Amino acid sequence: MVFDFQEICLLDSFAITELFVLALTSYPNIKKFEIRNPNSVSDYLNSVGFFKQLAAIYNFTYKPEADPKALHNKGIAILTAHEEKSTFYAQAENIYSILLSSGLSNDTASIITASFLEVIDNAFIHNLGKWPTNYYKKVVTLIHHHEFKKEIAISVADLGIGFLGTLKERYPDLTNETESIALALKANTSSRPKNFANQYSGGNGLFYLQKNIFNGLKGELYIRSTNTLLQITSLENFQILNSELPYKYGANIFFKLKYV
Repeated sequence: MVFDFQEICLLDSFAITELFVLALTSYPNIKKFEIRNPNSVSDYLNSVGFFKQLAAIYNFTYKPEADPKALHNKGIAILTAHEEKSTFYAQAENIYSILLSSGLSNDTASIITASFLEVIDNAFIHNLGKWPTNYYKKVVTLIHHHEFKKEIAISVADLGIGFLGTLKERYPDLTNETESIALALKANTSSRPKNFANQYSGGNGLFYLQKNIFNGLKGELYIRSTNTLLQITSLENFQILNSELPYKYGANIFFKLKYV
């Protein structure tokens, strides 16, 4: 696999996890990769552990030519890829502590950490027993604190069956990813069988994430499911950005939160 950075000058948190997922799904059997025309972007990917995580999944050693260094932004920038949600839970206290030490209020740090874990939990629950292959049983996350922007950017991507695949059995009238994402944004939408309704309410993860972003915090929300990308512009309202992306699997939920 070759990463050529000649024409790449900027990648945000969403684009980084999308690139990571695309690499995994397009090249499942690589033995090495090559970095061509390295620049500040490739250095930044090094600094968040992009190539190290990719090499670990493919089970070979990656040694950067230079020591990774954080560029452009101060604060946290952590890329992780795991097959068990318990691994992410173990990081929650550390993430919360880092957010507090960055100057965020207790309420804001709690909201961000809880939202992060909720999205991860959904990724594993909704794909339980439905991952396309064991190789694809992964969730990839990137958390970036842009200190000078006073902004937290979080991207959570999985290699699962997407929103339509998740909701189709419970809501058989759904025909595409856009309809499925729109339904998932509504309160009480759940992929669980109807006979479990009285045992578990569920279905409010994305709804409450929206409320926090648009009512409590000044933020942005983007959702990709397989080949379709939407920008959520306000509570339960959205704009279709692209419905022909080169992805067959998975979803990516990306949100930015502004703080004072």
